[in-house]
Amino acid sequence: MLDEITFSLDGPTKEINDSIRGKSFDKCVQNIKKAKELGYNIDITSCISKELIKRDENGNLYLDRMIKFAEDIGIDKINFHNLFKTRNTS
Repeated sequence: MLDEITFSLDGPTKEINDSIRGKSFDKCVQNIKKAKELGYNIDITSCISKELIKRDENGNLYLDRMIKFAEDIGIDKINFHNLFKTRNTS
């Protein structure tokens, strides 16, 4: 058995993830759940894109929703990466 499996998932919704990764959200979530059921140590790597720093209709950041989404499917570790590096020019 592997020590750990890392899945790349870039948003808590199909629309956000699939705009970056292609049509992969449903399959990725299905595989995360299956690996979790099989007892693997799972974590998610997620790129912070402009979509994750937007707010939903209730005013919640999609970044916060990503953390909640991971918790809801039994994942307690997310590694966030910058999709674009930025700097303050002021």
